[in-house]
Amino acid sequence: LQQKSPLSTKPAYGSIMRHTVAYAMDDVHSRTRTERIVARRGVFHWLPVAYSNDLVHGAWWYVLASLVLTIASAMVLINAYHRRYLGEDDSTLDTFRYRAAWVLMTISGFLFTLGSFAFVRATHDDPPLPPLFTGPRWYHVQSDELLGAWLFFWGTVPVVPYTLLYL
Repeated sequence: LQQKSPLSTKPAYGSIMRHTVAYAMDDVHSRTRTERIVARRGVFHWLPVAYSNDLVHGAWWYVLASLVLTIASAMVLINAYHRRYLGEDDSTLDTFRYRAAWVLMTISGFLFTLGSFAFVRATHDDPPLPPLFTGPRWYHVQSDELLGAWLFFWGTVPVVPYTLLYL
């Protein structure tokens, strides 16, 4: 699956995001990494530079946020079975619906966390990481962006039954 990008001197590994990032980074020899990142920002040049590019930096913040969602949902779910951790809840739902709602939130958070890890891999370009799944059997997840997008999609699916629990 490794192919030569027509716009870059680096292999693209079949990744659209990696392809566009590599195109912007072809002048590696004339500027430092920090100068290249700041030059692409426009008006946000005052922000600090972290990681190999801003996409990776933002993706790590998304990993942190989705991990917090997963942990918070799991803590409330644990509290639904053992009330000694967070105390009583004033929910209007019956016990089964209350627990089901937090199970669905925990599943969503877990899938968002995995999807955001896939996007961290997809945006990492120094050096580019090969995709997790390759070959003809993995057509729909053959790049890390596709894997992350599918995980985000499956992370939003539990929202439908979650909202139905409140009807």
